[in-house]
Amino acid sequence: MSNSPVLVDLQDKSFDPFVVEKLSLGDYDDPYPRLHELRAQGTVIKGNYREQFTDVADLFSEDEDQYLVLGYDAVYKALTTPDLFTNRDAYLRSLGRSFGRSISVMDAPEHGRYRKIFQKAFLPNVVAKWGETIVEPIMADLMSTFIHRGEADLVQELTLHYPFQVIYSQLNLEAEQAPVFRKLSIAQLLSIIGAPQGDEASASLGVFFGELLARF
Repeated sequence: MSNSPVLVDLQDKSFDPFVVEKLSLGDYDDPYPRLHELRAQGTVIKGNYREQFTDVADLFSEDEDQYLVLGYDAVYKALTTPDLFTNRDAYLRSLGRSFGRSISVMDAPEHGRYRKIFQKAFLPNVVAKWGETIVEPIMADLMSTFIHRGEADLVQELTLHYPFQVIYSQLNLEAEQAPVFRKLSIAQLLSIIGAPQGDEASASLGVFFGELLARF
């Protein structure tokens, strides 16, 4: 018997977050030529990633300057200098809408202290067991839908589904709730373009995980 609470779907059942999210990202099958052009201009370019590939505005950047960091050394500095480049503001506006002040919004050294609490859950011997009990069965099931054809669109038929399947398994989520979970997970990303379903999905997931934690 599953311990998971019931997920509340979006009120508008006809709303398809997968289509909206794809359209909001632009129609670029290969972003690398454009990124190569930008890289030739320098390692730090004013502007955000989204505006390079779509006209759909990023509402989170309206009130502040954003920059593309494209060079290795510059990226390394941004990721390892938390007193100058914080996770806080970006994540509170996205994942923070669902999960509040989680470890994702923390910077070092606070991040490291909390990470140690659950680090044992990801030790090599533990993860190796997941490979046998979770990963292999999921991969076999996904591949069974196309292996007989001898070809597949691996992004659409494998990689887009694999991480969600792992999460379903880890949460012990009932099969009938899995599509709603994935739908809400994608819908919450739409907060960035101002879609009201983004906040609705974030609220629903926030309640779900709050109830899930309370059961343990």
